[in-house]
Amino acid sequence: MKKQIITSLSLIILTVPFACKKTTTKTTYNTDIKTIMSDKCTNCHNGVTSSDLTTYATVKTGVSNILARMNQAEGTPGFMPQGGTKTQANIDKITKWQSDGLLEK
Repeated sequence: MKKQIITSLSLIILTVPFACKKTTTKTTYNTDIKTIMSDKCTNCHNGVTSSDLTTYATVKTGVSNILARMNQAEGTPGFMPQGGTKTQANIDKITKWQSDGLLEK
């Protein structure tokens, strides 16, 4: 009887950490970032009149600059999006994408 209780407790102790582990979704370009770029950036940054932010490769390469410019105070030179609105949610998503490894898919 004691052996059965000890075995049961051991299984519970070994199982609980896995059952409680929180899974987090990685932020990806295709799912999370592409829409932000399309809605907020590519009207100007289309490779014709300004730098190109229409592809995964160009956004991945420029992500540090994009974040630096979005984090500037509105009205300062280089602030983006010019004439648009930035949201902390978009900044947070792009930052998380960078932290998650700049995944495409």
